[in-house]
Amino acid sequence: MRVALCLTAILVAACSPGGTVKVALSWQFADGRDCASAGTPTVGVLIAGAAVGAPSSCYDGVLSLDVPAAGADITAAAQSPQGAPLYRGELLLTSPVASAASLVLRFTGGR
Repeated sequence: MRVALCLTAILVAACSPGGTVKVALSWQFADGRDCASAGTPTVGVLIAGAAVGAPSSCYDGVLSLDVPAAGADITAAAQSPQGAPLYRGELLLTSPVASAASLVLRFTGGR
């Protein structure tokens, strides 16, 4: 019985996706604006609730992320020059995680 349990645990671990996958995350504004007209020079990104470094330039339009291979919830916020989140978007990536993903940022009014 013990051997069967150990083999099951090994097989589950071996079959479970591990590590990370590079994902090119891009964004667009739901109202058709660009970063300048939206007044949002930066975009902050969270993976599973954890910030991914400092906010990135909104004008780049794409950001390379290391995402867990098992998938994760991605949240992005386009921020005012003062750091207030003016637009937000969420995306759930599931396994197998694609190498590119895009999310839509919707106006939040700074909430």
